[in-house]
Amino acid sequence: MTKQELLNNLNQFTGTGSWIKSSPLSPNLLTDGTKFLAENAGAYWLFDMINSYIDFSETVKEWPNFIVSKLSVDLEKETADLTMTDGNGETILTHHIHYTDFPLDEVTIWSEKAEPSMYVHLLPSEH
Repeated sequence: MTKQELLNNLNQFTGTGSWIKSSPLSPNLLTDGTKFLAENAGAYWLFDMINSYIDFSETVKEWPNFIVSKLSVDLEKETADLTMTDGNGETILTHHIHYTDFPLDEVTIWSEKAEPSMYVHLLPSEH
């Protein structure tokens, strides 16, 4: 799938029909759109990274009910930065990724708390 085909397909996701467990090691869930992204951009690692921070971070004692994770990719250098904020512009953490073959310049994932220890990861268009 080309970069443009991926973008065109991602833009078609509004709402979701199902929630899918994102990993056997995490209670967090993916929507149809985030599952499509993970499968078609080879990005399960991105959700594993987000989950690992949400589920196991010792530096963040209490995560907000809403998290915005933005992956900004330097396609030429094949590096990226993941920035997680509280949705109000307050940065929670940043993580530099030394290598990635992620095909898009950037992607934003919203994570909403569904239960005390479970988040649903969704595309902004699915909200």
